[in-house]
Amino acid sequence: MANKLQVEIQQTVEELEHRLEGHATAVNKEKLLVLYWLATKKIQKRAELATMLKRDESTIYRWLKAYKQAGITLIT
Repeated sequence: MANKLQVEIQQTVEELEHRLEGHATAVNKEKLLVLYWLATKKIQKRAELATMLKRDESTIYRWLKAYKQAGITLIT
């Protein structure tokens, strides 16, 4: 089901852009893109995120759940 996500992004769009420029691994960039798209409100549904990244919705769910629990430190 494509429910609207209820995730509060703690970082600014500018901070996320900066982090996106500096990350080497593809997975970390994907995780940051999810946060960036949510912060900019470009994408607001897990199904859309999954389609854009060619990932399963459950993967997006796990990433966001980990972000809610550990914050951005999970990615960096």
